[in-house]
Amino acid sequence: MLISLIRGELTFASAIAQILAILVIIFVVLPFHEWAHAFTAMKLGDTSIKYRGRLTLNPLSHIDPYGSIALLLFGISLTLE
Repeated sequence: MLISLIRGELTFASAIAQILAILVIIFVVLPFHEWAHAFTAMKLGDTSIKYRGRLTLNPLSHIDPYGSIALLLFGISLTLE
């Protein structure tokens, strides 16, 4: 996304739409995905997941700040046309 902004390939509206879509991914989809990993591990007998606080849908326990910034700046390219 950063490259597209620098090149002038994005309009303001499409940039805002991409940012909002990526924020939904970061705060809704990724925590659910990671919770599913933790739930599966717990069902298979790995109790360390529970003690690490990963068996929750709270996004703050699953979000990596550097990964989230990298996803916003360089990550997923969405076509919204």
